Amino acid sequence: MISFTFHRLTVLSTLVCSLLLSVGCARYRATSLPKLMSDCSPAARPSEQQPITFMYKALTPRECKLYLDRDVIKAGYQPLHITIVNNSPRYLYFSQQAISLPCATASEVAQKVHTSTVTRALAYGLPALIVPPLAIPAIVDSAKSAEANRQLDSDFALKTVDDCIIKPYSSLNGLIFIPCNAFRNNFIITLVDQATGEKLDFAS
Repeated sequence: MISFTFHRLTVLSTLVCSLLLSVGCARYRATSLPKLMSDCSPAARPSEQQPITFMYKALTPRECKLYLDRDVIKAGYQPLHITIVNNSPRYLYFSQQAISLPCATASEVAQKVHTSTVTRALAYGLPALIVPPLAIPAIVDSAKSAEANRQLDSDFALKTVDDCIIKPYSSLNGLIFIPCNAFRNNFIITLVDQATGEKLDFAS
């Protein structure tokens, strides 16, 4: 009888482990970030005198989940999606320091929305003291959680715009993270013509 009960417990534990591994493991799933279209909050439109377009959009929580797989707004950061199209022969310098809003780094934001590997391991590991087979999902999920965090770090860095030169007839597309308590809809981004030093201001 004891042996039969132990067998049933082992079978049940195995099934639980399989279920936990299939649905409970930490993952990072985010889609690529598209370029903004010209009808999305343009601050400047192309013209013969200045064929440079700056477009922007403050992401919603739903869009955060779609493009970042995390609600970074809930974590205290407002992602601002920008697209700058340079249809001119100019070399334009872009810098986060030239934005009239404080910016957070991609790594700072990523750390705030990391999956807690330790917490997840304990959630599985403590019951494993009673039901040893539960140690399997604890080990696997810890590894998956760490990998998800690495993917998150890489993707956040890739999607965040950094200081760069926007070459002639090219574009810049990506995210800027603004602390929610400092975000406002009215802001200015300044580009600098590398040949002349002329500053080009784009107001939202």
